[in-house]
Amino acid sequence: MTVEWLSLAPAVGVCLLVLITPGLLITLGTRVRGFDAVALAPGLSLGVTALTAILASWLGLRWALWIPLVGGLLVGAALLGLRRLLARRDLLDWPRPPRGSAPPVAASWRSRAQGTAWLALLLGTALCLLDLVSAIGDPQGFSQTYDNNFHLNAVRWISETGDASSLTVQQMTSGGQSAGFYPTAWHAVTALALPVAGGSVPAATNAMTLAVGGVVWPLSVVLLVRSMGRFRRGTVLAAGVLSAGCTAFPLLLLWFGILYPNLLGLSVLPAGLAIAVQLLRVSTHRILSTGQAGLLVLPFLAGIALSHPNALMSLLVLSAPILLVRGARQVRAVAAGRIGWGRFLLQLGLIAACLGVLWILWGVVRPADRVLHIWKPEATGPQAIWEAVSMSPMGRYHPEWMVAALVLIGAVSVVRRRRYIWVLLTYLTGAWFYIAVRFLDEAHGRIFITGVWYNDAYRLAALLPVVAVPLAVVGADAVLRVVRHGWEERTWHETRRAHGGTEAAPETIRGQENPSGELPPWVEVPAEGGSAASRSGRGRRRLLHALSAPGPSTALLLLAIVLSTQLGQPMRTMEQDVRERFTVSADSALVDAQEMDVIEHVDQYVPAGQKVLVDPSRGGSLIYALADREVSATHLAYRDDPDAAVLGEKLNQAYSDPSVCEAVESSGYWYVADFPAPALVRNPGHTYPGLEDLVQDGVAEPVYQDGQAQLLRITACGY
Repeated sequence: MTVEWLSLAPAVGVCLLVLITPGLLITLGTRVRGFDAVALAPGLSLGVTALTAILASWLGLRWALWIPLVGGLLVGAALLGLRRLLARRDLLDWPRPPRGSAPPVAASWRSRAQGTAWLALLLGTALCLLDLVSAIGDPQGFSQTYDNNFHLNAVRWISETGDASSLTVQQMTSGGQSAGFYPTAWHAVTALALPVAGGSVPAATNAMTLAVGGVVWPLSVVLLVRSMGRFRRGTVLAAGVLSAGCTAFPLLLLWFGILYPNLLGLSVLPAGLAIAVQLLRVSTHRILSTGQAGLLVLPFLAGIALSHPNALMSLLVLSAPILLVRGARQVRAVAAGRIGWGRFLLQLGLIAACLGVLWILWGVVRPADRVLHIWKPEATGPQAIWEAVSMSPMGRYHPEWMVAALVLIGAVSVVRRRRYIWVLLTYLTGAWFYIAVRFLDEAHGRIFITGVWYNDAYRLAALLPVVAVPLAVVGADAVLRVVRHGWEERTWHETRRAHGGTEAAPETIRGQENPSGELPPWVEVPAEGGSAASRSGRGRRRLLHALSAPGPSTALLLLAIVLSTQLGQPMRTMEQDVRERFTVSADSALVDAQEMDVIEHVDQYVPAGQKVLVDPSRGGSLIYALADREVSATHLAYRDDPDAAVLGEKLNQAYSDPSVCEAVESSGYWYVADFPAPALVRNPGHTYPGLEDLVQDGVAEPVYQDGQAQLLRITACGY
């Protein structure tokens, strides 16, 4: 990690402050403690941030760091009051668990389990940050993709206007007309980090990417694994390592799109599943009471919805199997007489209501119909199934064999042991939607089934790690369990031989940790001597025994996961692909090297307060984000303001049409970015015949030029 990347540390710190502190105030208000309080915080912070941004806009307050912090404090205080009310009425853990059921674990900041969770986070964060830094390449780099015009310019717009509301940000592209809703949680947080990122929008954006993909994502994954069950230490550590083991998330969303809001929403999705698991009590390890989970569920849903609506729908649809498992357990409980019919019918009604809400939202929370026909199926059914099973999304990369193998082992373990059924069902649900979007056509229900995700396979490919990693963790636990069982059996037999065949009690061996890998002190080793073959055999047995001990076997498994995922071809190829997308070159898609040079000199030639006419299908729109000068269009999907429409149509007719100079003088568009490189995407609704041949017609003159890219000043209107 270079000094340039380390210079982003303050900006990353501000992003984490906003992503964690408001939510932490909320979790503390519900008496959640330790790792879980921190891990639940980002999803809650997103809701506070987005909602307080809307409220601040209504109140005329300029967006600032104190606003979400105060919002978190107020929500935390309100939930503290509600918690006390529930406690007084003995409803904190309603309905009361059956006799003999495990109560929620006591809230704690310091314990062995807490230490293991923090260590798992450290491993996951280190690996994720290394992947992200390697992929992005340069802290000032930015994605050369269609959507990045909007995302970078939105950060600049929020910083300049002081308005981070989801209800107003599209004024940036609406041409002065009314704007609709757009989720701005990502942009609101990034804008707060802009001052400490040196005023560089790409640097602030990359700092946010490191905070979300490098910290929030592994934090959520480890929390979900903690909520699944009381795993051994090695299994929890494997969760941290596996969070960095899939190319489909977070790196795929940096290569395609670029889908920053989706990246944010999916990064907290595992924490949302953890709340669902605890609320519905489908886990034997309870880290939240029913009351705590119930108090947190609505603020969390608000947060993930305002990060991106299809992240909310992903959470709801992946929670459906958890609801069904809860319902099945209640059917068995009432049949066995463990619960009464009143309690059973109440819970069944609530489960049905939740599924009904999902059904209603399924037809509502989706993009406009015109967007649903853009993405077509690109694979056969068998190919799509293979991509999902082998963790090779979109067929672009080689299979991720280690993750796929652990997922398979996890599935077999679930079926054999009848534990973690909901984990397997959640995986099958996520895999099914990916398979469907890859091969189903519109005649077979494509729009209804996957329209929530724009019928875009990349968005569903990014969902695969969310459902695959928990099942892979179950697989890792199964591997460690089998290895440990073998070590215990071998130790038992060695003990018997050492005592002349007298049987030693297995319970004196089972369950004892031996991190050193050495034989237990009571195991006597036969004296030296005998043939070379027998000595060699004893040596191999001793080595095998040592390596299969709990400590060494855990270390070997973690090392195998790290080496296979981090050094494997899929990860290396993905990082290279992302790096190419973030690199300005002679033929880069959005802004090439010549255009970038012109943009870097814009602030030297364009006075503050004056504007630049651009063709948004090329790189000129990024002048706003990168050079802090207003432009006529900040994204390809925009509406012209009246003056910009006149100039785009007939600026080159300035000498013959008086309306041209009137538009220039009233709007302040005195400069033109003439970038003749091929358009990234052409919007058929916007053409700019008025921006052609300006120099030849004597309407404008170059003030800075690099190759064919040039910045022009309009001279025909007396400037």
